[in-house]
Amino acid sequence: TQHVHLELGFSGVIEKSYVASDRQRIELYRRIVTCQSLEDLSQLERDIKDMFGPLSQGTQLVLDLAEIRILADTHKISSIVKDNFDLVFTVRDMSLVQKLFTDAPGSVRPVDQYTVYLRLKPSYFTESTLLAVLRKLLKGHSPHS
Repeated sequence: TQHVHLELGFSGVIEKSYVASDRQRIELYRRIVTCQSLEDLSQLERDIKDMFGPLSQGTQLVLDLAEIRILADTHKISSIVKDNFDLVFTVRDMSLVQKLFTDAPGSVRPVDQYTVYLRLKPSYFTESTLLAVLRKLLKGHSPHS
């Protein structure tokens, strides 16, 4: 898989209060980045809970963003960047994502064969809402259907 670049205006962090050891935190980030599938990510989430207890807010956000990256990669999306009230999707194959945007909230503007702008309501740009919108958008259509 290719690494999907996300710039959504927020990021997660595994807090020192949740995982005290620098070495263990670095290892968790490494494991999160190497997850190739949602199954891998679910297993890692279970492992983290087993080792450190209920997920901290920052750790949950790190895992949520990893989920968005994995979902985006299945659609050959190379980046999702927040630009004011637009999400700018850079895609490797427009034919794979056209279906994704048919039921998208907001207005969709393909700019060229690699770029799609999705204009959302300002209220959509909170962490939880934006993650929910992206999750629904990216899970909505399997790229192979």
